[in-house]
Amino acid sequence: MLDKEAKRYYGSAQSFPEILEMAAKQNRFPISIDDIRDRIEGCRNDVSWSEMPLSTKIRVLLIERVEQLEAQIPKHSEHTYRTVAEAVAKNLGALAEYNRIDQLRLDALAKGDRPTELEVARIALVLGLDEGYVEQLAAKK
Repeated sequence: MLDKEAKRYYGSAQSFPEILEMAAKQNRFPISIDDIRDRIEGCRNDVSWSEMPLSTKIRVLLIERVEQLEAQIPKHSEHTYRTVAEAVAKNLGALAEYNRIDQLRLDALAKGDRPTELEVARIALVLGLDEGYVEQLAAKK
């Protein structure tokens, strides 16, 4: 069953997959914000915030958070690593915060254990590195 907001944007769609297809074409996605609407509205106290449409407020908050996260990710051009162990050891904090690789496993990788394919992908994602580059590092001992 489509909610009112989804019907407004995607009135001709009859199913969720149809909505997703239409949304992807428009770069729009229906999301429920019932539980956080008041928090979004109350994020700022200035007059301009109170005059903005809710969709603009959400976009502003998303952009601010994405920029904040991007600023935390080291770029490949800023770092050259000799091994995965070195990359992991120098970025233990960021990798631990990502919380997708167990701390004991991170410690083992920092000491030279060979990463799995999934770990290579996760390391590349967190460190902002090309996955192929991390694979090359993993092949080195």
